[in-house]
Amino acid sequence: MITGASQGTLSGLRRLVAAAMARDLCVFIIPGPDISRAHGLDVEAAGMRPVTSPRHASVLLVVGPLSPALRDAAATIYAQMVRPRALLALGTNQLSPLPPADVSIELSQQALIAGVHRLRTAFTEAAFCPEIADFDAPMLQIRIEYTCPMHPEVVQNEPGSCPKCGMTLMPHEAQASTAHAHTDKSDKPDRGSDMNHDTPVEYTCPMHPEVVQHEPGSCPKCGMFLEPRETSADSGHEHQPKPQTAAAEYTCPMHPEVVQHEPGSCPKCGMFLVPR
Repeated sequence: MITGASQGTLSGLRRLVAAAMARDLCVFIIPGPDISRAHGLDVEAAGMRPVTSPRHASVLLVVGPLSPALRDAAATIYAQMVRPRALLALGTNQLSPLPPADVSIELSQQALIAGVHRLRTAFTEAAFCPEIADFDAPMLQIRIEYTCPMHPEVVQNEPGSCPKCGMTLMPHEAQASTAHAHTDKSDKPDRGSDMNHDTPVEYTCPMHPEVVQHEPGSCPKCGMFLEPRETSADSGHEHQPKPQTAAAEYTCPMHPEVVQHEPGSCPKCGMFLVPR
């Protein structure tokens, strides 16, 4: 069922609001408007208004079968949509980790028009349904793991000491869907971490690959969380110039008061200095 805006009986003012929502269906399309047009679909002619951000959409339209990576991205998008929201699937029933579609139809313009009519009825009747089904994409859940500042390949789920140098492990956030079967990840590096190997990592949007950043964050176009990807050290992006970096200073992880302008060893404990 449609995940309603709030609990309550559909009467009076709420009935009017639900009717207004049913008339103005804002749709976010996956894999994208170009794909829907390639299949001969005209969402505006069917009675929906396309939007460029999932935060402004009340309907998520899935066009055709999606790859597992795109289904994960679609689940993240759906979780960020405001309520009430609905899922309309054309030509596919494989949606996991998305919830079941509110309306599932064949891939054609005529079926789309009929599906939009069913969606309007569903919004009118269920925008303020008493029972609200919640949805949280697994990719958005955050957990804490612990790693060594000097040996980033050492990762544990509990605080403790590094088995290689004895340093206290430091906490950092990680996606809950990322699992580590062992403490030392040196034998099997994690693709999503830029500390496990020497290959540089940049961050890009699954829905807008032209958006590339050197730090994690959100896509400025759709608001999705950026995903890491590996890149060669000498590769550049003409569409996004790299920011100028200031001169690096080097400090000791155990003695932060020790600061030098050149790499070397800490005069107090002998540890290698790290840049900051």
